[in-house]
Amino acid sequence: MILQIATTIIGCTANKLSDHTIEKNDQPNVLHYAENFSFEKTPQGITITIKEPFKGATNPKRYLLTDKTDSIMQDMYDAVIQVPISSMAATATSQIGFLDALQAEVFLTGFSTTDFISSPTFRERIATKQVVELGRDVNMDIEALITLSPDLLVVYSATSDVSHWDQIEHFGIPVIFDASFLETSPLAQAEWIKFFAALVGKTEEADSIFSAIEQNYNELLVSTKIYQNTPTVIAGTMYNGTWFMPGGKSWVATYINHAGGEYLWKDIQQTGSAPLSFEAVYVRSLNADFWIGATAFKTFDQLINEDERYLKFNVVQNKSIYSPTKRMNGLGGNDYYESGIVRPDLVLEDFIRILHPEVLPDNDLFYYKNLE
Repeated sequence: MILQIATTIIGCTANKLSDHTIEKNDQPNVLHYAENFSFEKTPQGITITIKEPFKGATNPKRYLLTDKTDSIMQDMYDAVIQVPISSMAATATSQIGFLDALQAEVFLTGFSTTDFISSPTFRERIATKQVVELGRDVNMDIEALITLSPDLLVVYSATSDVSHWDQIEHFGIPVIFDASFLETSPLAQAEWIKFFAALVGKTEEADSIFSAIEQNYNELLVSTKIYQNTPTVIAGTMYNGTWFMPGGKSWVATYINHAGGEYLWKDIQQTGSAPLSFEAVYVRSLNADFWIGATAFKTFDQLINEDERYLKFNVVQNKSIYSPTKRMNGLGGNDYYESGIVRPDLVLEDFIRILHPEVLPDNDLFYYKNLE
């Protein structure tokens, strides 16, 4: 059973997800995990409501997707989008991951910082000047954006200050908030592929792709039920002397739990990271079995050179440290923050291979690598 599951998952790469049968359906996709947005079919089209469009938002955002804009009461919505769109600009690498999975690369004409893109398909479009660099957040080149004139700009904000995005709407470019990062589970975030599919007219494809991902993920969950031990795990990294430890409700904590591990900081009741002193982490985590998510480091020597106190941990002495930097390009783009958002099944597979190699014997990690 386990070998069969392992073979199935290994063989089901991003390109093969589209092998699932696609059935025509003019209704919006049904959501099973995502809680921060919803679809509603109306006579005018499809209304998308985003419950918390950005961190700290007190009001939802409502967007109407329609094939006709005549006789629409524009003031009822934050934006009215004629779909399918023909072009868009984006600001986050996770958005690249969703478009890549949908094979919708032709729709992207502008991006905030193109060096951060890792997808070979999009890198080729950048090289041939089909994707324009726009700049990040408040430093976005508004003149370049206006010249590009995309049908919409997809943005995200981890703070409640979104005034710079509000200004862009004054130039006639609809701004759509992507709040997938505020979902509380990996599958919920991955289900935002249906949000992007609705914009580019690929709802059937999105349903098929997500169903395959969901099936793979749940089969992996079944495989971990047979583990004989529960290794202890720490996560996060220090910055300027402060260790930022992911909360017990974070995606990292979810992956550790689903992969059959015990997260030593699961009592932090939040989705974001908690700032901790080195001493606080040391007392609780001295004898941890694994350290997963040392995102700031690519090599063991780099980690030690940053702070020799890391050597006090058994997990460092044993070199049981894993960083999601295996699929980084030379420009700094990291596929973990791109396709990894869309493929939680592949991320979970990495966690299982690290914590329970007896379940998935082949130790060929996809996003993570051992800092040894």
